[in-house]
Amino acid sequence: MVVVALTLGVALLRPAPAQDDERPLTGPAGPYRGRVVDSTTDQALPDTAVLLYWQKLDERDIPRTFAFRETLTGAQGEFLVDAAAIEGALPPRALVPRILAYKPGYTAFPRQMRHPPGAASDPFTAGGGVIRLGPATTQDDRIEAFNLFFAGLQAASISNMDLPATNRLLLDELRWFGVRPPGDPKK
Repeated sequence: MVVVALTLGVALLRPAPAQDDERPLTGPAGPYRGRVVDSTTDQALPDTAVLLYWQKLDERDIPRTFAFRETLTGAQGEFLVDAAAIEGALPPRALVPRILAYKPGYTAFPRQMRHPPGAASDPFTAGGGVIRLGPATTQDDRIEAFNLFFAGLQAASISNMDLPATNRLLLDELRWFGVRPPGDPKK
């Protein structure tokens, strides 16, 4: 029986002070664009969930998420996140947004847990950057990628229920693992 961990230890959920790679966002930097490819073949990866989220420092210098946007990559693996509405009215102490990506059957981006989760979005401004996802070659690798991405969402205080496209991918992956999500009409 496959067991997929959907909960995190207290240490991952506890907010921590801002890290050195977090910098203030002093004005609009988006839109954010890029491409997601298979790291072994350089082939485009369509239908990859790409998530950007924005945080601001609270009175104790702890980052708190105040906005997020999701998108799925197109047929050529490309994505574009328009951030004009968010970055046109930044709250005080806003930070450069972070980016996460996930496609079932591949490693997550980034490939390790960080605090805050995700990678700085700088490479995805202007001309755009490339996200390389490696194939998850074993079931354990696939479970690890799922758990890493899900943990990133939780650590950033973002509910997958607020991300309809991403949630569909996560539910499909749970079904692939043989787990029937509660209330799932599919068999």
